[in-house]
Amino acid sequence: MVTVLGAGVFTLFSIDVSRTTLIEGGCDTGYVVVERTLLFGSKGTVYQQEGLFIASPMGRTSGDDAHEPFAEGDYTVTTTDGTLTIEYGVDRGGPTATLSLPAIVDRVPSCGYAPTSLDTPPGSTEPTTPTEVLTPTSVDAAIDQLLDDSLTAAAGTPVDASGTPIDASTAERSLVPCVDGSGVQHHVDLQFRTDDNATSVAQILGVWEDAGYEPDRAMQEDIRYSETGPVARLTMRDTTSIDGFVRMTITSACVPAQ
Repeated sequence: MVTVLGAGVFTLFSIDVSRTTLIEGGCDTGYVVVERTLLFGSKGTVYQQEGLFIASPMGRTSGDDAHEPFAEGDYTVTTTDGTLTIEYGVDRGGPTATLSLPAIVDRVPSCGYAPTSLDTPPGSTEPTTPTEVLTPTSVDAAIDQLLDDSLTAAAGTPVDASGTPIDASTAERSLVPCVDGSGVQHHVDLQFRTDDNATSVAQILGVWEDAGYEPDRAMQEDIRYSETGPVARLTMRDTTSIDGFVRMTITSACVPAQ
């Protein structure tokens, strides 16, 4: 199944993550695909490139048995009447699925790629701009902004168990090891109640979605995540019926340990 998404500004906890430039006839199409290998399959998100940044999620893909069709070159792209039709293998040598996206006009494609190329096309002499390296300072700034925006969106003033208003600027950070590779992730875990917890949860999730975070849900917990931003994962659990509180976590992307 393929779901086409609306545009928005958009690292997930997974076994493996790959990024592939979507190619037609050896030239880039202006789209990239980020695939995540899971236990029994894979999930992918197609993004529209804007300059050096991956900005707009445009569609989703999936694979069986940890098959990553785009990273493995198991796909074809054809353009007809302004529409890109992408056919990719759901399983190695098995069934295929299709996804249609608008062709990106008013751009000059880069050519010389192989179907699985991830970086500069062969023979290119154009200088490349280094990808921005996330730092503890930059991820903390992003966490601060999300905390402030989230608590501001709540219904009334969020308070802790003692009734003291939550101050986003003093929220305690903890460090957790990165799932893949070296480094750490900055983590905030908050428990609070508001005048109307259900409304607060809905409005905070809306803030996260407006910021471009992808939705997910597991075990009665709402999840939002980003594959490219300084904040990797946000979660929200409404336990009002149990103890009257809402639990929220914000976890950064991996950064070097200080």
